[in-house]
This record gives sequence, C-alpha cells and structure tokens, in this order.
Amino acid sequence: LIECTKGRNCISKKNENPQKRRDRLSGRTNCGWAVELRTEKFGNGPWVVHQVKQDIGANSEYRGHNHPLSKEDVTYSIQLLALNSEHKKKIEEGVRLGHKISAVMDTLRGTWPDMTFEYRRVFKEFQTAHSHKKQQTLDLSGFSEAADLLKLLGERDKNQPGWYIAYDMDNERRLTHVFWMSPLQRELYHR
Repeated sequence: LIECTKGRNCISKKNENPQKRRDRLSGRTNCGWAVELRTEKFGNGPWVVHQVKQDIGANSEYRGHNHPLSKEDVTYSIQLLALNSEHKKKIEEGVRLGHKISAVMDTLRGTWPDMTFEYRRVFKEFQTAHSHKKQQTLDLSGFSEAADLLKLLGERDKNQPGWYIAYDMDNERRLTHVFWMSPLQRELYHR
C-alpha cells in the first residue's frame, strides 16, 4: 500500500523542555489517498495497480487528494509517463506492420519492462501514427486506395523486376480484381 506523503494527522512530540519545542505547522492534511499494488503470489511478475482509494476504509470512494499537488510532483509524473522518441518509433513501426493497440502495448512492455506505459498516451500516439500512415497513402496518388495500390505495385515492379501484377476493371474503369506475387512468392510457387 502506497499512501500520500500528506496522509494521516500529525502527532506532535512534545518535549518536557519548552525551549527545545518547535512551534511549526505540519504539512500533513489527513489525505487518505492510497494505491494498492499487487503481483503474482509466487512469481516475479510486474506490480499492477489493484485499487486506488481515497480513504483506507472498506466503503471508501475515490475523490483524489484533499490538497493541491506541488509543481514538482506534477512535473515528475508527466516526465515519468511521457513517451520518448524511441517509444514513438516503436509505436509507428507497429502501425506500419498493421498491429493492433494491444500488440503494440505488449511490444513496448517487452522492450522496456521497467517502464510504465499509460494506455491513454500510447493510444493517442497510435492514432497519430495511423493518421500519418493514412496521409502518406493518400499522398501517393490523391485519388483512392485502389489507385494507390496499383501505383505502389508498379513502383515495386520497377525497383525489383520479377513481380507479377494482374488486375481487372469494369466498364466504368473501377477496379474489380487485383492479384500480385512478389519474386520470392513466384519462386516458391514454381517449386
């Protein structure tokens, strides 16, 4: 159980000698905010947040801290959870490979097991990478995804001869069928 540093009430320790007694206010505000962390019973698994609560009592309701957080606490929390450029590159790589958000989260946790990744932040970066990917796709031709696909396959065939590309269009010049094979796929097919 991790409790707020301003939790509980201050119990003053009065000395018998009044000359040694300090008259100062305590920073404690009886803040009951706490986080309960748990891990697997017999393993060395990661610690996960089990319960966040306002008071230690059983019927407590979470309402947050009963005092303002210091600027240093907020800055540290933001820096601790922020995604750096390496994290963002890993997320972009996952989007480029067509992974779902759960697979990207697993990749991040596997690559940096000591880091905490907040789902909300990763999802926001995931959405940003998706929009960049879609914009790059539209930048190929500006017409449609079908036209982009044909243009992309044509560029692959120019850069690496041996691609097989076939497609059909209807009377209104709409794409109806597309088939392609890379040089490696053609080689494996002929075996």
